Amino acid sequence: MFVKCLNGKSHCVCAIVCAAVVVCFGCAQERTPKGTAAVRLLDFGDPTLRLQLDSEAFRTRPAGVESMEIEFTGRDSEGLRLSPPLHYQRRDWRGWGQLVLDVENRSPRKVEFGVLIREKEGSRVIGESAGFALPLEAGERVAWPIPLRHLPYTHSGYDWRIDGAKRFAGWGRTPLDDVREVRLCIWNEDNTGRLVFHALTLTDKFDWRGWVDEFGQRADMTWPRKVSSVRDMKLADQREKRELEDARRFTDRDEYQAWVGGPTLQATGLFRVEKYKGRWWFVAPNGHLYFCTGMDCVLSWMSAPITEQTRPAYSWLPDAQSEFSSAWMTEEGVKMFSFYRANLRRKWGADFEKRFHQRAEARQLAWGFTSVGNWSDRAQLEARKLPYVTMGPGAWYEWAEMKPLPMVTEKIVDVWHADFEAAAHELARATLSMFKGDPWCIGHFIYNELDWPVFHKRVLALPADQAARKWVSGELQKRYGTIERLNRAWGTTSADFDSLRWPYEKEVPPDVAADRDMREVRAAFAERWYRIWAEAVREACPGHLVLGSRIDQDDSYPEVIEACARHCDVVSFNHYEHLPDRALFDRINARIDKPLFIGEYGHNSLDDGLLTMFVPVADQRERGVGFRSYTEQLAAMPYFVGCHFFQYLDEPITGRFDSETAFNGFVNVADIPSPYLVDAAQAVNRRIYQLHSGAAEPVLVEPRQ
Repeated sequence: MFVKCLNGKSHCVCAIVCAAVVVCFGCAQERTPKGTAAVRLLDFGDPTLRLQLDSEAFRTRPAGVESMEIEFTGRDSEGLRLSPPLHYQRRDWRGWGQLVLDVENRSPRKVEFGVLIREKEGSRVIGESAGFALPLEAGERVAWPIPLRHLPYTHSGYDWRIDGAKRFAGWGRTPLDDVREVRLCIWNEDNTGRLVFHALTLTDKFDWRGWVDEFGQRADMTWPRKVSSVRDMKLADQREKRELEDARRFTDRDEYQAWVGGPTLQATGLFRVEKYKGRWWFVAPNGHLYFCTGMDCVLSWMSAPITEQTRPAYSWLPDAQSEFSSAWMTEEGVKMFSFYRANLRRKWGADFEKRFHQRAEARQLAWGFTSVGNWSDRAQLEARKLPYVTMGPGAWYEWAEMKPLPMVTEKIVDVWHADFEAAAHELARATLSMFKGDPWCIGHFIYNELDWPVFHKRVLALPADQAARKWVSGELQKRYGTIERLNRAWGTTSADFDSLRWPYEKEVPPDVAADRDMREVRAAFAERWYRIWAEAVREACPGHLVLGSRIDQDDSYPEVIEACARHCDVVSFNHYEHLPDRALFDRINARIDKPLFIGEYGHNSLDDGLLTMFVPVADQRERGVGFRSYTEQLAAMPYFVGCHFFQYLDEPITGRFDSETAFNGFVNVADIPSPYLVDAAQAVNRRIYQLHSGAAEPVLVEPRQ
């Protein structure tokens, strides 16, 4: 996933920093009785505090008995620093669910107000720092509930809406056991504004030890699908078994789940794409038109790291040699435990793995999906009950034995390295040869959410002798001849091409030479990247489709999208919004004449005990509303050929291998499906071919947030 601010600019939070005035948090807290459900950290009416804060950068004045007005003059862009003295006891914020900040905007304009929470002063490192951003209209007062419970475990939760309050953004992760710094920031262009602070309070007290129960659920909440015993799981299993047996079949489908009621085109024995009567379609091996729907990650291995940081959260963890040994694994030296697999073991006994696959297959068919989504268990693909896609070779690259090839960014390998092309073909053969000639395989993705937005900065920061950096220097030297000419165009003072660095820390001004040049450089790099990977896939699996690289929901780098379109059969995106962005996809479609695919989408809520969200809706019912509207709206667009929901199963409550935990699945940790999502999926999938052929109008209901 990616970090996103509410203005839609990806990765903009990375450059935000905030620090200046040191303040004592302690005095107001001492008056709070021990054991209460809230602790007030600051008394904004205290004149001593006001004098401590007052400076040329932050001008303070009283604003009532318990409030203070602070004018941010813009002289310190890093914001107002609040820091406890060494004897202050409330540095440990574990066991508090929210930090509520009562703030009022007395500026004559809207401001982007931010709060940073840090374990280490000045740190921007995930694991030591977390931040939140809230847009405040002129004159608006808000009691802002800033979530804390998730911060020791996960960086997830980029987009929030809690109990109907205003929508806000969040990022980062921090243990909360020793909070050394809180910064109050205004992130407008000039960092100026007037805010009144009424209260800063820790609320929602809970026991931070053992708050995850033996079934992997939040212990201090209840909800309809929560289980309290193995008997609960077995009863739910029996009910669902009867429902699946009684489910109405989809009679307009053939064995590939393709449309038997539509026209029959040329049959090639493998999946292909064709524009038919102005609409893009997949064409099944038998020539029937096919629209792809499904769920990503149909697998039982959804496990959480058991570390010094996460272990105290669990009230129960079994011995690794117990009957639950199959729920333990080790990944890169870290012990991982899957409560989902433990619950399957409790429900079905030692042969739970076989039963899991049988149930997953029955669910996908009964819910009307037409394919198995990305990152699914190999057994799901080999069952050949549904067509499937694979993650392709690129997604394995970082784990491959040939890894020593250098990287340009975290995800983009150096395609100019002398060994890259041979390595790409070798990896494609190693990871894809088992799918060669399989008519049930739709095709292969190349990678997922490549970090193209940071390419400019990262490639110029590479060592001068790395292949990609040498290539960039050569390209720029061809354009300018001398570094002096480039410096004049870019406004830089570099001594030579090899020491040139990206000159902009924040957003790039429009139509500047540096941006134009580096976009063209990125275009040439992307051309080579997509060409070589696509050739490697086609050599390993002739006739299978190349499904693109699941580009982040953006067209701010159209040159990359165009390169993808030239070499791939389908251009895929991951898109996390409440509804499809018609304007965005119309723009993309106008630039490229290729079918589009959504690799990930979904809606998230907190009412089933999870801690974070990414596309926030009010509750599980609204997740069903969002799923139906999003999928139907997308299916009605003539240039889309399919979409995969992210994902089959809830992510672990304390985070998966990379600490992500923002995504609700169709089924929860107790393996009980959401009835709202099941109903929505059956309704959508029953009309999917009428929707994509233009014979039916899509539902459009904005999910309640």
